[in-house]
Amino acid sequence: MSSYEYRVVPAPRQPAKGKGLRGGPEERYGQGLEQTLNAESRRGWEFHRVETVTAEIKRGWLSRPRPEAVSVMVFRRPVEPAYPDAPAELWNEPEVPARPAAQRRAAEPQLRAPGRE
Repeated sequence: MSSYEYRVVPAPRQPAKGKGLRGGPEERYGQGLEQTLNAESRRGWEFHRVETVTAEIKRGWLSRPRPEAVSVMVFRRPVEPAYPDAPAELWNEPEVPARPAAQRRAAEPQLRAPGRE
């Protein structure tokens, strides 16, 4: 089983600006993503996926934090195990047996309307 370490980088919010960048906003945005991907790959990180998460963000001194969607780029790279000579069984997560449906229903709380017993 492979182990990975992860790096999370905020995705660009606006099109890239700078010398030599041409085209419309979509092309410049793509160039900004490309620059980020290439920079991280040179450092040994493999692109994994893009996630959108909700974060409490405060804009300004007196404003309250408000939930806002934030896009992040997730990169990963393999990590060597701390004890490479150990048997593989020690590194695999144990499988948890699934409970039968009857046991799952018995463990769930029963919700009843008030006044009905």
